Amino acid sequence: MTGASEPRFGPWRRWLAEFVVIVVGVLVALGVDAAREAREERAREAAYLEQLHADLTTTADSLRAAIAVEETARAGGDRLLDALDGGELPPPDMLGTWLQSATNWSTFQPNMGTVTALVESGDFRLLRDPILRQAVLQYHSEVVSALRIIDGITPHTWRTVERLGALVNWRALNRPDAPGRFPVRWEVLASDRAFHGALADLGITTNNRIFALRGLRDALDPLLARLESVVD
Repeated sequence: MTGASEPRFGPWRRWLAEFVVIVVGVLVALGVDAAREAREERAREAAYLEQLHADLTTTADSLRAAIAVEETARAGGDRLLDALDGGELPPPDMLGTWLQSATNWSTFQPNMGTVTALVESGDFRLLRDPILRQAVLQYHSEVVSALRIIDGITPHTWRTVERLGALVNWRALNRPDAPGRFPVRWEVLASDRAFHGALADLGITTNNRIFALRGLRDALDPLLARLESVVD
């Protein structure tokens, strides 16, 4: 009985063996493909991390410089307003330096190439670290918000500087020894409400830029720190 049953199961055994071989072959091939794809994705991730670090380092340097410019401008405007309200005026060259400082502002532009490529494409999934992914998203959001604020107040800043230009002879301010100049009469400007108002408006726009840039710095610093820890 046993010998008679073996031929009946023989084809099934061969078919099962062939099926197992095929399945194992497919699984091995899929495993090889998955391993190759994983290696390629890790290489792409490493390239993104390197590019991201370079972009953020450059942006951080530009951001620090921009904040310094804005803080210097705010300090100049505050000192000038205090001097005009304080009675006896400081020397004209000092007043002129403060005014020129107050009318200066930064031209900050972040390097967003890699962040934009990550956020706006499916490659964002390549970042395996969840904290890093969240930090990238937060930074991208802060950049959009900061640039919206800066772009929104820049036209008002220009108009305010033009208002000041109608009250101050910029040529005389920049070249006090030039012949035929019209001198800047600080004693008159000290009691000119329009001049005070323009300076105050300029201070408001400067404070708004500082607020936007500091908010961006608060998002950039932890992102850069996390990125460096992941890369290391």
